[in-house]
Amino acid sequence: MTAATLDRPDGRGLDAVLALGRAADEFARSPEAAEPFLRGLADFAGCETALLAAADPVTGGHRLLANSGYSAQVADHLVDGYAASCPGYAFSLRCGLPVRMCDIPFDYRETPTYQEVLQPAGFLEGVTVCLYTTSGRYTGLLTLSSSASRPVAEDTRALMAALASRLATATDLRRAPARDELLLRPDEVVLHVASRPGRVLAHPGVLDDLPLDRAQLIDLARLVGQSARDRIGFYQRDGRGQWWAWRGQRTATLRSDGIDVVVTARRENPPYGLSARELDILSLMVRGLANAEVAAELHVSLSTVKTHVEHVLDKLGTATRAGAVSMASDRLLLSWQHLR
Repeated sequence: MTAATLDRPDGRGLDAVLALGRAADEFARSPEAAEPFLRGLADFAGCETALLAAADPVTGGHRLLANSGYSAQVADHLVDGYAASCPGYAFSLRCGLPVRMCDIPFDYRETPTYQEVLQPAGFLEGVTVCLYTTSGRYTGLLTLSSSASRPVAEDTRALMAALASRLATATDLRRAPARDELLLRPDEVVLHVASRPGRVLAHPGVLDDLPLDRAQLIDLARLVGQSARDRIGFYQRDGRGQWWAWRGQRTATLRSDGIDVVVTARRENPPYGLSARELDILSLMVRGLANAEVAAELHVSLSTVKTHVEHVLDKLGTATRAGAVSMASDRLLLSWQHLR
């Protein structure tokens, strides 16, 4: 959802409310819809940024699900440090309702979170929603920030409260998604993998036709378990030159037998006309490697890497390296060889 879908003139009419509800429902069906929902919610609330993090039942911390507008430094703090040390978060957790800075019964601007993280980033107001399921179980947090000193409006706060239970379900890492949430297609091969002790369930003979063997599938399940997202994917070319699109999606959290993952594979060429080498380049860019580091990793010259990067940007239709990294992450334009 974009700002164009919101009701005008003020962007906060009934159509906008209904659009946000539909966007929340879409997010509940598909994790990839989280960022469009956040952009729409931030636009509705008059904020520049929004972030969703899920409570991780394994580590006791949080896991980033989606970020719209926050810098990496601020997002990292909101995911890792905010819940661990900020008294404002502790108040929000106890309150159980959307909490703006102005709602906190002490001067939030005296806290380290505000002085060391939010204020230097230019934020003067914001709102945090601690998400609880209808059964009262905490599943994560939603936070928005604004460079304006005006608090989020009361009706917006009420809307966030109304959406909270739907968002709590969508952020619940303990929830096993329904079949239609796995985004399966009729021509996909479907496997079930547990990372520990190392179990792959598939129809007889299926693994014989796939370019990843049993050990690699278990590695893939472990990668899904370690990922900040519940779903990862990549493209791979087999020995016959045939391309495969792989997706791995978590269906349960860590138990005695490890991370449960549904893995799908289908014959599909990479989009945008990307070559195998360009997927390698994108994967290393997503990992944060500079051009010189990419050249060293691939054992090619720096000028060759620069040429590949230019081709990648052109094919993806983006002018910046950051834009290419964002597209590669969102659309799973990665290679198996350099995924780890």
